[in-house]
Amino acid sequence: MESKIKNIPFEPHKLARSTDPDTSYDAAVSMHTNRVSQHQEIMRAMKSANAPMTAENIGDVLNYSVWRRMTELEEADLIVRTDIKRKNKSGRQAYCYEIKNNLNDQGDFWK
Repeated sequence: MESKIKNIPFEPHKLARSTDPDTSYDAAVSMHTNRVSQHQEIMRAMKSANAPMTAENIGDVLNYSVWRRMTELEEADLIVRTDIKRKNKSGRQAYCYEIKNNLNDQGDFWK
């Protein structure tokens, strides 16, 4: 799983404003390792659940907010937003996500 996740485009300059000091850019670059780790944790949580989950459900399992990572994983074509909706804690409807079918069939992806 790691090699495919590490290939998700990462643009640290988008994490810091043009008016921010250099240290903000350095911090953004250092986020890459943390981001890859979070992608891996999200994918494992989704695989363990073996059912569509909302970002809030996944965040509850991992004890941190994952909505930004979900967008990245979706753009990387690793997960898909389903038509299934569930109420979140605020009472609003939230879409569920699931791992792309072709990834579940690839044993080497999960090694």
